[in-house]
Amino acid sequence: MGKKTLELNFLDENDKSLRFSIANPKEGINKAQLVGIEDYIVKNEMFVGPSGKLKGFGTAKYREVTETDLLA
Repeated sequence: MGKKTLELNFLDENDKSLRFSIANPKEGINKAQLVGIEDYIVKNEMFVGPSGKLKGFGTAKYREVTETDLLA
């Protein structure tokens, strides 16, 4: 069974990364939607990176993992 997450990696003012993983994201998220999320989080200073204010995305991607229970 596959598990899907949306991973958002932000960079702070010193290029250190901060990652958010969101389980079960909807399909078809586009670049415009991601830029809107990025702008909102950065402008409203919702989070602080490891070494300062967030300045924007490093990466944004879907990650899908398939797990197989070997004892089933």
